[in-house]
Amino acid sequence: MATFAPAHFRFRFLAWLYDLLLLLALLFAMSLIAIAINRGQAIPPGTWWYDLLLAAVVIGFYVIFWVKGGQTLGMRAWRLRVVDERQRPLGFAGAIKRCLAGIPTWLPVGIGFLWMLVDPQQLTWQDRLSGSRVIRLNAPATMPRR
Repeated sequence: MATFAPAHFRFRFLAWLYDLLLLLALLFAMSLIAIAINRGQAIPPGTWWYDLLLAAVVIGFYVIFWVKGGQTLGMRAWRLRVVDERQRPLGFAGAIKRCLAGIPTWLPVGIGFLWMLVDPQQLTWQDRLSGSRVIRLNAPATMPRR
């Protein structure tokens, strides 16, 4: 099995930004649907079902992408893939574990993500807590010139 290098900070951050834009659009669309279901009325802050709905969208976004191909759209753009410690694709349980490990990684102002800048293996708290890794895939093959 080939060994892949860990993904560098800038690629992971840029992939996160791409995914954030897509995720915000999904959350906005889901909010519009929720408001329509609520007969056009705003959803009051702290409404448990609305908070649960938005959390399900975020978790579903990552879990589905990680299980189906190991890549979100942002990760695909930067040729990154999430794998387990043996460099195998994540299963459903591994993807859920990684998603939940993202909470302590990002909540204290992203300190768990920035941790990779000082970690000898370039791992975030999310990587360590979930037993997964983000690797950089080889550059795509180029077409020969004629």
